[in-house]
Amino acid sequence: MKYIDKLNRLRCSKALSCYEVGLECELSESAVKKILSKRCAPRVPSLEKLCSVIGTTLPEIFCDDDERVIKVTDETAALLAAYGSIPAAAKKYILGLLDELNKK
Repeated sequence: MKYIDKLNRLRCSKALSCYEVGLECELSESAVKKILSKRCAPRVPSLEKLCSVIGTTLPEIFCDDDERVIKVTDETAALLAAYGSIPAAAKKYILGLLDELNKK
């Protein structure tokens, strides 16, 4: 359960005790300790609450450390859909334009 290890690392980096996490998640301290010590598997709603309190998301804890999670808004999804249907030369131009805009 690598995701539990990630949750524990994040919790510790934010100096949150199991008691504090439990209060925010509406779980008992002992329930949080059981989950974070891998003695019981959390249900999805509890896991979502834990992630929220610790400052992460479900996709972030389940992806490998070398992967990036990108939050996709409706606007981003529309841009990706439009980008996927244009010719390669136009994609190259757009990427160059974005690089220039990001430098400013």
